Amino acid sequence: MKQNVNMETGLTIRDVAKKAGVSPATVSRVLNGKYRPDNDTYLRIKDVLAKSRYTRKKQVKATGTILCLSRHDESLEGHGLQLEKTLEEHALRVGLRMIITRTKDKTAILNTIRDNETKGVVFIESPDTEELSVPAVVLNNYYTGRRYSSVDCDDMFGIVDAMVFLRKQGHRRIAVFIDVELKKEEFHPRKSLFPQIYKLAEVEYDEKLVWGKSFERDRHHAVIKEAAEYFTSLKEPPSAMITSGDIYVPVFYDCYKLLGYKIPEDISIIGFDDLQLASIISPPLTTIRKPLEKMTEECIRILLERFRDPNIPTERILVAPELIVRDSTAPRKGRHRV
Repeated sequence: MKQNVNMETGLTIRDVAKKAGVSPATVSRVLNGKYRPDNDTYLRIKDVLAKSRYTRKKQVKATGTILCLSRHDESLEGHGLQLEKTLEEHALRVGLRMIITRTKDKTAILNTIRDNETKGVVFIESPDTEELSVPAVVLNNYYTGRRYSSVDCDDMFGIVDAMVFLRKQGHRRIAVFIDVELKKEEFHPRKSLFPQIYKLAEVEYDEKLVWGKSFERDRHHAVIKEAAEYFTSLKEPPSAMITSGDIYVPVFYDCYKLLGYKIPEDISIIGFDDLQLASIISPPLTTIRKPLEKMTEECIRILLERFRDPNIPTERILVAPELIVRDSTAPRKGRHRV
């Protein structure tokens, strides 16, 4: 991965991050003015930057059109639409216009690329259009192939971080609800790596605590009711759970309350995505926030580099999410039924 380098010292963002004891993403937030200036981390990073005489290379601008191929349904709330909006904002900052299409018709896609003199493509879906004549990046789709570069949220890191947080609150039985079938033969951070995730979080793994089923997102009420009844029927019910999407949490709240559970007194709940609803439901939801800004920034960076040199090697970028703590989680106190 190419990085901004100080021409005097040769230092990269990763070097600065290592010296400051933080992640490269945190250094980037400080450089972009998106980190609170009132804490020790900020001051430590600024000190390293000053001593290293680090200067950031100006972002190269471009003109033209990029095409975004998205699988997300405009009628449903979700991080996908936020991702599209953030991607478009980053494209505009560097002088690129973005067209979004949801068609699956390969001929129509190729015609759109040709008719709009498209310079690049971003897949927010499975990259099954192989005839592309322009650079492309797969965004937020767990792509592990080598044909295209890709940028993903490091979901595994996020879930481990959430489990560690719950473990420190005294929770030992931590459940996971996932909106896909659990098939061990398929690679997917949210499907096949749960034994490793529990191990990394130093939480005892019990396959009974991981529940997954595929379903349409706008028809999830019956499935969530089934999952809540399943978890509460276990001989040792979980005292905390992590869901694969904030969008499912309001129904979990209703189901658990009908089953006589208080949130977070009887069960702590963590979501994923940090949608707007996470801060307005009651209780406000602790959730894993996807780093949409950083993901789209990396996506545009890769496209710009490939515009200049289409032959550079492809790269796979994983960006760590952030745990946002609100009132849906609490230290384990034992279960008190109402």
